Amino acid sequence: FKAYTSPGKTAEKSLAVTVANDVAAGAPAHVAKGRDAIQAGKPEVAVTEGRIALKADPESADAKLLLATAYYQLRVYDRAQKYAE
Repeated sequence: FKAYTSPGKTAEKSLAVTVANDVAAGAPAHVAKGRDAIQAGKPEVAVTEGRIALKADPESADAKLLLATAYYQLRVYDRAQKYAE
């Protein structure tokens, strides 16, 4: 990217950005973390883990059930129904 360093002068710099979304851990690992979060009364954390699990495996029935449960606990019934179907 380019940035102004002083009036009329610019400098260029390159950066490397790494997104640490933990998808590589796999759906089962995130479903397990999500279930632990549900048991700990943290459905918001379970939603995050469930979404990561679905990124790792879009067909994961366990991830969908986790999301349905978490959204139900959060009283977001339309999303709970979406993942329960």
